Amino acid sequence: MTNHFGGIQSQCAVQPTFERQRNKDQYASNIATKLNAKLSTIYDKAVSWTSESDGSSGGEGGLPWVGEAPTLVIGVGMVHGMGYSSKSVVTAYFCLDNGCMRLSNSCFVQGKSDIISEGVMKDIIKVSIEHYIIENNHGPERILFYRDGMSDGHFPRANDEIASIRAAAKEQLQSPIPITFVICQSQQLGFRMVPSVQTFNNRGTPNTNCLSGTMLECGPSSFYLIAQGGMKGTSKPVKYIIHLNENLNPTGRHSGLTMQNLISCTNQMSWNYPSASKAVRELPMIKYSKKLGNQVLGSLMCLEAGCHWFGKSIKLVCPPEDTGNEEETRPYLELRNAEGAVIDPEHRQHNIVDMPFRNHLAA
Repeated sequence: MTNHFGGIQSQCAVQPTFERQRNKDQYASNIATKLNAKLSTIYDKAVSWTSESDGSSGGEGGLPWVGEAPTLVIGVGMVHGMGYSSKSVVTAYFCLDNGCMRLSNSCFVQGKSDIISEGVMKDIIKVSIEHYIIENNHGPERILFYRDGMSDGHFPRANDEIASIRAAAKEQLQSPIPITFVICQSQQLGFRMVPSVQTFNNRGTPNTNCLSGTMLECGPSSFYLIAQGGMKGTSKPVKYIIHLNENLNPTGRHSGLTMQNLISCTNQMSWNYPSASKAVRELPMIKYSKKLGNQVLGSLMCLEAGCHWFGKSIKLVCPPEDTGNEEETRPYLELRNAEGAVIDPEHRQHNIVDMPFRNHLAA
């Protein structure tokens, strides 16, 4: 938990490893890319690289469709405790710029469930809008929400999550904004994709796998996307299902979020993983969410037992589930000073990574 409770960002580079590289410039460039991602703070706003659209859709830079108007892009992932664990960790990463390179996050703990509770979902939206306003000095005009980890049997429950998103956004912005809710299925798929015709890579070598960016539509509201080209074995796609799309119709000079715009936008997002110079299989927001969620899940036992940080005592308090309503039974962080007194006893801090002394947005 050092990355989230404090500490100094670092990047290791081993001299013998550098000397073994055939292309040392590329190796040094990859290290610089990671350094830029870790230097991204609320002060210097460093990014690994910038994204610019071709302007054909009337945008002002950034990713296609996202750069046309202030858009809040959110990716949510869930990780669950194994065995007798009764906790689920819900983590969200949201984009603060139109290139989806500057990210911020929030993390919450709830009872073990595949559905995000109403209180957690509202807090995710409130935190993301607050961070977006701090970064851009204005609120978003629309929301593009990617939800990972939802199986087919839970699709009807997605409407409850959408209702929580709508209520929280209206409360923060004082007016409703259009929402697009996309379900990402990255682990539930039990099949692979292979090309129907022989393909070749950049060197002219025959390739038995699908190339990066291969897309297969499977109906009017879903598609499979292979953002990461397979180098060995068969390519594993990710299925995207549009559960709700209130941004379909064009507004003014901005284009609507059609199927083709969503595919183009999603594919280009996959290339914006700050720690790598190639496309990743899942969206960077989803990939970061799972990474942070697993780190928090692995630290829950220490947090529940209590730990110390620079004279402060930090403990995760988990009220019994039968002691009240959902809000009263939500886990929260309790901070105590060196004398043992609770810091701000009237406020329950549900966001695990909400620390006032942490300036880094994403690393």
